[in-house]
Amino acid sequence: MVQMAHKSAWTLEDMKGELDEVVNSWASKVPGLKDNKETEVAKKLHRAITGLSQVVGSDATVERIEGMTRTEKLKAAAASQTTVPELNQLIQQFGTTALMHKVLRHRQSAGKSLPETPEATQAILQTEGIKFMSSEQKRKVGKLSHKDMLKSGRRRR
Repeated sequence: MVQMAHKSAWTLEDMKGELDEVVNSWASKVPGLKDNKETEVAKKLHRAITGLSQVVGSDATVERIEGMTRTEKLKAAAASQTTVPELNQLIQQFGTTALMHKVLRHRQSAGKSLPETPEATQAILQTEGIKFMSSEQKRKVGKLSHKDMLKSGRRRR
């Protein structure tokens, strides 16, 4: 959290570095542990970020990534041996991480404490994150919330 708060911008290279720690850890090399779900997901995300970096560059920020064309997404999916929907999921995760970066950076510059647990981070992101979202991001979140409400309403019937 502290390292993230000190960065001036959150890039693909930063996210790849976070995944490098999981992919290259000792646990990922031990038989039995290397096949666990967390390691497999991290490896898949690592491949997707590598492919994405080949297309948009490792210094790409959330604005560049969210503005990718369909052709660029297809190239990145091919380079990372993944699908466009999986790549879109990664882009969404990257957007959430970039938003968390903005919130943490602002809290640090304002002299506020940084969260110490994932739960505290989530709570802060939910309460303060909206201030740092673009109008397009707010629109997407509203659209997703609406879809979730519709899905939950269908399940109750």
